[in-house]
Amino acid sequence: MSPTRNFIVRLAALAAVLFLGFRYFVPPSSTYRCPGSASPLQAPVHNPPSPHGSFVTPPRSTPKANATFLIFAYNADLERTIRAVRSLEDRFNMHHRYPYVLLSPEPFTPEFKRRLRVLTPSPIEFGLIPQDEWIQPEGIDEARAQAVRERMVKEKIMYGGSVEWRNKARYMSGKVWAHEMLTKYKWAWRVEPGVGLTCDVLVDPLLWLEKSGKVVGFTLAMKEDEKTADSLWDYTKDFMTRYPQHLATDNSLAFISDRRGQEYNLCSYLSGILVTDMDFFRSPAYSAFYNYLNTKGGFYYERWSDASVLTLAASVLLKRKQVHLLEDIGFQYGAYSRCPKSADVWENGRCACGQSTRFNDGSESCEKIWKDFMSLADRFGPPPAPPARAEGQGILKGF
Repeated sequence: MSPTRNFIVRLAALAAVLFLGFRYFVPPSSTYRCPGSASPLQAPVHNPPSPHGSFVTPPRSTPKANATFLIFAYNADLERTIRAVRSLEDRFNMHHRYPYVLLSPEPFTPEFKRRLRVLTPSPIEFGLIPQDEWIQPEGIDEARAQAVRERMVKEKIMYGGSVEWRNKARYMSGKVWAHEMLTKYKWAWRVEPGVGLTCDVLVDPLLWLEKSGKVVGFTLAMKEDEKTADSLWDYTKDFMTRYPQHLATDNSLAFISDRRGQEYNLCSYLSGILVTDMDFFRSPAYSAFYNYLNTKGGFYYERWSDASVLTLAASVLLKRKQVHLLEDIGFQYGAYSRCPKSADVWENGRCACGQSTRFNDGSESCEKIWKDFMSLADRFGPPPAPPARAEGQGILKGF
């Protein structure tokens, strides 16, 4: 064999070895873009097939809070619940695998459970609300309650004629936190059927709130209908007079009231998408507040909402910096929505909402009130406490 031919053979053999070694040690690559990122990254490891034969996204190897999604739904809410869970999975939970707890006063049908379970590889539980904790209490004067409902129907007040809506508001204000399916969790991300996230949630709000020492994270604050809570603020003021030991210093009283606590501005957090530390709602302070209001019958003699009750409690029982506005979460819930104002958050979150149309800037929104209150409190300290008042003074009798 000539020297030239020998060299060519050796070179070909070396090239074959290098080629095989490259194929063996280096996996094939493809371009993969993280949500909200313009930079191509190395392709992820192929996902193992799910029990359903499809591919699922593995959770990120990051810490998680002891938390669950909490959804209240009826069987009739199936399609809207599917929309909410599918949105949570696509925009956030596919990377975190937080479990779900769904509660209802009626047993969920096999079809409801089957269609929800196929949406997520995360654990999902379906719980029944005990009837003795759900139905209208025996001590309620039904004739008076019915007169209120009829009046609200005539005045076209939303859910004004519904006993079921009132049962839900009462239950979700207090008794829900003790449900056996929730006791193992500390945090709840409450989501109503029909909610749709419009942006990727790039920071875990559950973990961030916990690490930041927060207790409540709200996404929107709006004004309640004044005809539905005629005496709620007066009873809240009576509670503050009766149980001053439960009130927090440097609280958010000035956010929900004017004239040093004498008037209620009707601002309340939207409960359709709300993140809460359930230990607060299980605390002696909140239990005392809820039990006090529950004895007054306003859930049935008026139309107190769980959103208003939770907002009032957080405003007087928590320090203001324990409550946080989650303004980077974009969502749509019926007529209510928010879209991140930050151009970076909007772009990196692949937001489908238009920044020019935001409910949080509208006249019904209380967001400006919240931000002005927090800014002034940061600059000048908390406002002075309201003047002392006698117990029972100024109570309105409702309808």
